[in-house]
Amino acid sequence: MAAPKTARVAPARADSDPQKIEQLPGRLDTINKQKFPRGQLNYEANWLRRDFIGERASILESLAVSLREACFRGSDIEAGVHLRQIRAVVVSAISEFKEIDTEGTQ
Repeated sequence: MAAPKTARVAPARADSDPQKIEQLPGRLDTINKQKFPRGQLNYEANWLRRDFIGERASILESLAVSLREACFRGSDIEAGVHLRQIRAVVVSAISEFKEIDTEGTQ
């Protein structure tokens, strides 16, 4: 069955050439630099990172409760699982915190 005449293959997706994929519209490099200066984009990105870290704090609260209950029940295996989960969440929050651009922001 032939493709309808209105259907076209997107040129950037026709092959796996990374340079062509980079030319797809909607990427950060196509943003009007006059309308959105770099400082404003960094400011917005920092707030998204702070939001991510805040979400991680909520997850940590939940995991801490689960860890406490596992300890009260004497379930060492579950406690160990929760400790590893807490460590993974803390590591991801720390790595995201390191990405915050503190230059010129408060």
